[in-house]
Amino acid sequence: MAIGAPDANGIWIYGEDDSEATFSALLNKLGNSASSALTTKLNALSGKVVNIVSGTATAEVANSTGTLIDTGLTATITPQSATNKLIVFGNQGFRKDGAGAGTSLYDAYLLRNGSSVKQMARFGLYADGSFGREINAFSHTQTAGTTSALTFKTVFNRSSVSGTVYANIDNLVTSSIIIIEVSQ
Repeated sequence: MAIGAPDANGIWIYGEDDSEATFSALLNKLGNSASSALTTKLNALSGKVVNIVSGTATAEVANSTGTLIDTGLTATITPQSATNKLIVFGNQGFRKDGAGAGTSLYDAYLLRNGSSVKQMARFGLYADGSFGREINAFSHTQTAGTTSALTFKTVFNRSSVSGTVYANIDNLVTSSIIIIEVSQ
């Protein structure tokens, strides 16, 4: 598969045979601050990058309830070894509707195969008749623990007050998730 080309499901997949060129291309796409954070995490681990997958979401998702719902941001990796490390990181945009002044609190979580592994955010979005917006970065590191497929995705709710909270900000911000598998 060519570097920079998504598979049929829109997920970017990089294999071991082109990992060095792919990693360099990935760092160039991420920019300085994200590249620095990624390099720091990778330098803390031994081994080499053997697999990288990613996913994106642009479609806005609305939630005006306390029920956690899917944001549409997901990526699935099948680890090559159960002892390998997985580094998951990404970014996701959220906003509050402009209907009335006030703050809407929301919670966002990273799930692995449907179980929460990390609370990404618990923030209040304030709107004074306009829109409150923010972009959250998240990261998570774990041992793979399996060679079966692992699906990571994000979910969110409006945890208190009123209004509607949206993930993926007006279809203007591309939310993204990247999973890197590092051999041990």
